[in-house]
Amino acid sequence: MRLSTEIYTPYVAACRDFYVRYFGFRVQQELTGFAVLRPPESDAVDLLFCEPYSEFVQSVFHRPFTGEGVLLQLEVEDVAAEYHRLQQLGAPFALTLVEEPFNGQHFTVRDPAGLLVDVVQAVREVT
Repeated sequence: MRLSTEIYTPYVAACRDFYVRYFGFRVQQELTGFAVLRPPESDAVDLLFCEPYSEFVQSVFHRPFTGEGVLLQLEVEDVAAEYHRLQQLGAPFALTLVEEPFNGQHFTVRDPAGLLVDVVQAVREVT
């Protein structure tokens, strides 16, 4: 099974560039106003961006994302190192690196469509 999330935004190219630059996503498919991205080290998840009112999709999907009520969470092996790496690249932070009792250490960036990306420390399962 593959999980895909599709975001409708007029900023398709900027979103593509954001995920490729900051998180190493690969472009799987691209047409004018449409891009399919895949994160590194995963073939089970895709992130899609499509222009609102695109001819490629049914009208029920045309409303653009408003930047509220949804976030993506990315787990990384070393959240502090990832924070410093993105800081050096000039990533657009919405929340700097914090430590919270429940969420642990994490930070948040905002993509060009307004989508929040919360980057968290991967939790190792104890067996």
